[in-house]
Amino acid sequence: MATPRNVVHLNQPREGRGVEGVKLPLAVIKLRDRCAGHIGKLIQRLFQAVDDNLFERAEKAGSNAEQTHFFDAMREIRMQKDRVQALCLQGVTEDFKFARRAREKMEAAFDAENLSLVQHDALEQQVAAEHMVRRTLEANQRELEHLSLRLDAIIPNARVEESNNPLGPERLVQNFMSASEGLDISIESRLVLYKLFEKQVLSQCGKVYEAANKYLIEQGVMPDLHSVRPGGMRKGPGAPVGGAGGHVIDGNSGAVHSAADLGAQGQGEAYGGGDTFEMLRHLLAHQTGGLHTGAVHTGSPAGGSGVSGGTRLPVMPQQTLLQVLSAAQQQYINQAVTQPLNYAQIVESNDQSTKTRVGPMDQDVMNLVSMLFEYILSDRNMPVKIKALLGRLQIPLLKVAILDRSFFSKNGHSARRLLNELASSAIGWTEVEKGEDPFLTRIESIVDTLVNDFEDDLTLFDQILEEFLVFAEGEKKRRRLLEQRLCDAEAGKARSDMARKTVQKALNSVLDGRQVPALVLNTLHQSWSNYLVLLCLKNGESSPAFAAGVTVARTLVEGVLEEEGLEPMGVDAIQSLIGRMQEGLSEASVPEFEKRRVLGKLEALLMEVSQRRIVATLEVEEDFLNLDPGAELNPGVDELSSPETAAGTVGAPEAGPGREEDSPVQLLDQEGIKQVDDADRITVEGRVALVEEEPEEAVEPDNVADEGLMKQVDALQVGCWVEIRESEEKRYRARLAAIIQSSGKYIFANRLGMKVAEKGRIGLAMAFKHGSIVVLDNSQLFDRALESVIGSLRGGKVN
Repeated sequence: MATPRNVVHLNQPREGRGVEGVKLPLAVIKLRDRCAGHIGKLIQRLFQAVDDNLFERAEKAGSNAEQTHFFDAMREIRMQKDRVQALCLQGVTEDFKFARRAREKMEAAFDAENLSLVQHDALEQQVAAEHMVRRTLEANQRELEHLSLRLDAIIPNARVEESNNPLGPERLVQNFMSASEGLDISIESRLVLYKLFEKQVLSQCGKVYEAANKYLIEQGVMPDLHSVRPGGMRKGPGAPVGGAGGHVIDGNSGAVHSAADLGAQGQGEAYGGGDTFEMLRHLLAHQTGGLHTGAVHTGSPAGGSGVSGGTRLPVMPQQTLLQVLSAAQQQYINQAVTQPLNYAQIVESNDQSTKTRVGPMDQDVMNLVSMLFEYILSDRNMPVKIKALLGRLQIPLLKVAILDRSFFSKNGHSARRLLNELASSAIGWTEVEKGEDPFLTRIESIVDTLVNDFEDDLTLFDQILEEFLVFAEGEKKRRRLLEQRLCDAEAGKARSDMARKTVQKALNSVLDGRQVPALVLNTLHQSWSNYLVLLCLKNGESSPAFAAGVTVARTLVEGVLEEEGLEPMGVDAIQSLIGRMQEGLSEASVPEFEKRRVLGKLEALLMEVSQRRIVATLEVEEDFLNLDPGAELNPGVDELSSPETAAGTVGAPEAGPGREEDSPVQLLDQEGIKQVDDADRITVEGRVALVEEEPEEAVEPDNVADEGLMKQVDALQVGCWVEIRESEEKRYRARLAAIIQSSGKYIFANRLGMKVAEKGRIGLAMAFKHGSIVVLDNSQLFDRALESVIGSLRGGKVN
């Protein structure tokens, strides 16, 4: 009989897991069973929430296919939820075995040759897992560290850390993802499942850790741990197991070690920190010939090896080392520092003792901090003056790293965050020539406070970081407000330019190089074009209103052309055209006096041209009749040739009694025609130019931007910082505030939100080519420095 796939044998080992494990004390077994039972209840609640969430998404689906998609996921999860829950709890149980194979796998994951600081894996599931673990760690850092320390203290022959703690978020997430691998659901539904796992299970981890710590305290396992700063630890096989009586917690570093070994090793030998620090020490050992060969010895003869009379000098206590560094720290109160400090020389020159040495672990910390600042002080992305200020923080940050080794591995460490925030805020800073600079004053104040006041109280960094974040956020808000105004103005200008280009093209198609009176050309260029621009902005170039406005311009141009064969315009047509132009010019806010003057002249010009067309038509008809000059003219011809008729009706049918004349064309008298000045009647070749062509995009054929530069331009994102180099002496920094798609313009603003430069796409590529604009890296400074240190250690570039 086949076993259904939703039935799991709990006594059957999972594939890929080691079956060998450590022997757990009874207290840990009870703790495991209690926590597993609680996690099982949380998972049951999770599946109820998943069912409701997917059903709600299905109801809101935009298509039948999407709705079916969510219903299928609901059905699959309902069928498999018992199996997933059983596998997940089985994973928790097996993690408590701390099997040898699992430990080897964990250690391999932190192999120095395979570790990469920057994760480039774009798989959504891995990203989701990393975010879940990170958020849970940030929310429960202290409780989880305490639980790991207590489990490590009570479980023999096992090293318990946050990464392999069976109740830690890393193992819980991995177990749940492995258990749900068999679900036949889409990536979208799977991500919903993971998000709800974080909400329903991981968010409750704090209560689990609190209860677990309370239970272990009741069992006598390190009951006083809550009163000191927690930290990582490392304990080899055979270390004492028990409560507070068997272990001592280092009040400064948080390290846990045997009380019997403390006196022999000294505080400098106690291990603290995380896996990143351990990995860095491992790399450093490969470059220096071992973890213990690089120790700094104080008080030994010049060139000595730190050995006196064949006996190794004792390790300098950590508190003494901190006092020595604090004394040296005062030397840099008002001194700019542009080079990495020689910590060994500083300690040797300030230490009065002749019988101690700096321990190997503290020496490794010194080497690593020195390498970090070697990168920081050579970073071209930061202004020189800001780097000189940050250089003064070398000793305070070294003391932080000695006190708390999580400085190297914890992204949220306050000292690390403060360094990143200072560098990030300063990347756009340009020194002001005159007046007070509030930003520089704030940075100087922060550095002075840390150099003067920091001894060993790490909360000082928390306080300064909080105050600086408030200050930086205020500056960001002001800059964003000004940048938004700048972007709106530039976007409006771009829309206006596009509308003017559209109107320019439409009017030039109407004129088409024709000879038109200067009066008409000036009216179209200076007045009517404004009305068309308004129509284009308001309604769009494809709207009937815009088309009607262009038709008015075409009618006006055709009404004044001096070309043969054109029909004269009737009085009604002229008056209708003038009426539509009057409405348009009013909407374009043309002054009333100017509007009356222009329209009066246009009406007179149209009447004059129409009269000439009529006369030209009559002359043609007279030639066509070929009348004898002496012949008697009929009454109609007499009327046509009489002066009275010239001012009256032309070409009208004979009026009978009771019949009105049909739309007579009223011609202006000579006095009316004189309203059009001679200058207005000058004909010119018609062309309208509303937008000037910008010469920036024109480049010489042998000086064009290649494809790589164009890709670099296209990869720019709003918010990136650049350095603009007009000359060797004049350099300033700017932020890409906006990319105007319609015009292809790149708008740059300074850190105050004021526009400082504007470039087109090709012009920006050419600036990259010539080095007049250089893109700056605004990523986290400490992370870049740490990555550089790892790269240097791997490549053997350590001096």
